[in-house]
This record gives sequence, C-alpha cells and structure tokens, in this order.
Amino acid sequence: MDVELRRKIDAILGPMYCPRDYICSEPTIEQYQTDGHVRFVACIRSDPGSCTLAVPRDGGHECRCVLRATLLEKLH
Repeated sequence: MDVELRRKIDAILGPMYCPRDYICSEPTIEQYQTDGHVRFVACIRSDPGSCTLAVPRDGGHECRCVLRATLLEKLH
C-alpha cells in the first residue's frame, strides 16, 4: 500500500477500534449502490445480518459505518 495513503488512513482512524480489524474499510473496496434516487455505501459482507451497521435497503444492505463512508469519500 502507498505510504501516503496509509498515512491518510491512519489519520482518519485515530484512536478508533474495530474488532474486525477494519476489513470493510480497505481502500481498494469502493462500492456504492443507488436506489434510483440516492447513492449509498453498500455493505460488502457476505453475512450482513451479523453486522449491526448493515441496514436492509432495496434488496441489499446499506453500510452505515461512518469510518467506511469517510474513507470512501476522502480517498476516492
């Protein structure tokens, strides 16, 4: 991973802790969906029901993780 990109990610993460080691926030994962009106961050987990931040939306799940949304917005 690019050193500058890693520095930006570390600055965004700060003191946050994730029990899943931020696996959903990898900068190579850029996935959005649209419901016809609004673009939203799509959940990438194979089992979204096990994540408290995955909200059902139009046959899929929206990711409500502020960290992931911020990373996608700032890095892509």
